[in-house]
Amino acid sequence: MYLLPQEKKELFESTVDEVILFSYKVDDLDHVLNSSIREVVRAILEGKESVNIDLKDFVSVDVLQRDVKDFFRECADSFFQEKISDVLEDMYPSKKTT
Repeated sequence: MYLLPQEKKELFESTVDEVILFSYKVDDLDHVLNSSIREVVRAILEGKESVNIDLKDFVSVDVLQRDVKDFFRECADSFFQEKISDVLEDMYPSKKTT
């Protein structure tokens, strides 16, 4: 399936919030996010303007990437269902009853 750049952006935007919200379903992701939040809070308290987080310090990135991609796929289902509905409606418009 080919997505236009705007559709890719929409997919990411609509799905990433759900991935973050339910990050506890992916143990290592939840750990990384919580550790990252701690680093951000520390930087703010210390008056730093930037934070550098090295993911490999927390988890095996290749395993985490696989797990997050799988979870992203699950969360993206609703995005694709809406797109399929739009395409079907364009192809076979609903009859309007009067």
